[in-house]
Amino acid sequence: MLLLCAAAFAQRPVNLELTLTSPGNDSYHPPMQSFAIDVLLTNTGTESFNATDSVKYYLLIDGDSLVFQPQNENHLEYTGFSLLPGASHPIARMMIFDNSFQDMDVELCVYVKPFNAADPIADPDLSDNKDCATIHVMEEPVAGLTEAGQEQLLIFPNPATDILAIESSAAIQSLTIRDASGKNVKTQQAGFSSVDCSDFENGIYFFSVETAAGTEMRRVMISN
Repeated sequence: MLLLCAAAFAQRPVNLELTLTSPGNDSYHPPMQSFAIDVLLTNTGTESFNATDSVKYYLLIDGDSLVFQPQNENHLEYTGFSLLPGASHPIARMMIFDNSFQDMDVELCVYVKPFNAADPIADPDLSDNKDCATIHVMEEPVAGLTEAGQEQLLIFPNPATDILAIESSAAIQSLTIRDASGKNVKTQQAGFSSVDCSDFENGIYFFSVETAAGTEMRRVMISN
């Protein structure tokens, strides 16, 4: 009888790992402007995640789970995709902060759990099922100014049409450009002093420039 009970409650182990790919940590997003939350699920275990399995998706703001309407649930469910061991799958959804978050630093976290009511599954290691980023809900800091009021980074002209010059008093190591939705549209490594944006659609873009002194963020208007 004990063996039968144990078999009835046996759960298939499915080990998932979540990576928050966007927004980046320490990114800026103005209130009332939507941006993308992009995560990547990777099956790091030896058992397959099947198309009949589901993922419970939790979105936490400063540690509190959001309630999703109209279901009035604290999570969403994603299903219909399969993951062989070692395979990955992206999940994207849009987010917006209202004006009550103006000038706040917000910790945004995504957490997932595998689920299947008919064929019970469980993740044996939940420590890698969550990833977070700090979001500054505000307009971009004034371009080219540090806290001491001295020029540190210049990106010009702004607005721009095609080629932008980038000057920094510290050595530039990398550049990441995201559009207004938070999507990564371009990256460049060290050894450049300009960037070609002639193929960008018109709109607002966020430039994250990593230098030897740290990471600087700038908002740039592209108007081709």
